[in-house]
Amino acid sequence: MVCRRSSRKPRIALYKEKTIEIDMKNEVPIAAFAQFVSESHRLRKAFGRLVEKTDTSGVQRYKRQIEWYDKKAKEITESAGLEVVDLEGQEFDEGMALTPLNLDEFGKDEALYIEHMIEPTIVFNEKIIKTGTAMLGRSKKQCT
Repeated sequence: MVCRRSSRKPRIALYKEKTIEIDMKNEVPIAAFAQFVSESHRLRKAFGRLVEKTDTSGVQRYKRQIEWYDKKAKEITESAGLEVVDLEGQEFDEGMALTPLNLDEFGKDEALYIEHMIEPTIVFNEKIIKTGTAMLGRSKKQCT
């Protein structure tokens, strides 16, 4: 039995000499790209926490890699018209575009802040297309 390639599917070969730029706005559904950006953000944060806990001489190299990744990720997402909003460290307000996972652990009048962003809020053309997910903590300063 001889297997033949279908003439319907084009063969794709990648060569370093022939780089093709793809307009991400037109080629990838924006919701799928936003989900990829969100998962990428999660991985970057986890890697950053791991590097902070590491006690080796190569830590500075990893920190530079994270900085390079952050710069490239920002360039790519902005070129696609996306903005990644990380609210970590800010005071929490119930009107924020995020879902707090542990809000029920606190009293109604407690001053809270965003302790850890699990997923970022993603904005496209000044509209929120994906709300973030976060863990809250008690703020050191109390509201009066």
